[in-house]
Amino acid sequence: MGREEAKVLDRNAADAASPAARGSVLGREKEGIALKLRPRAQVGRAAIEQARLVLLIMINIAQLWTLSATVEASLAARWQLLVPLVASSGICALITLSILLWWRPDRFAPDR
Repeated sequence: MGREEAKVLDRNAADAASPAARGSVLGREKEGIALKLRPRAQVGRAAIEQARLVLLIMINIAQLWTLSATVEASLAARWQLLVPLVASSGICALITLSILLWWRPDRFAPDR
């Protein structure tokens, strides 16, 4: 007898069993589902952390792009471009630091 046939027989036996037995089988399935679900607050915090991570990645990509443009401008001796490029890199660094240090979801959690 294969595994699939055994599963079908087990389901048929649970269907033919008394209502109390069926309730216990369904109760176990419901408990398994309940254990997999997370509270809304945890899901919301996970979304905030994911948004933070996406913002940091985007800012770091922009900063790397600015850094490569700065190196290219300095190697080409285009000194007039260095000031805006260094300023934009500094702004990216400040935004990154502000996201890392001050933008925390636990500050907005209600007091318990």
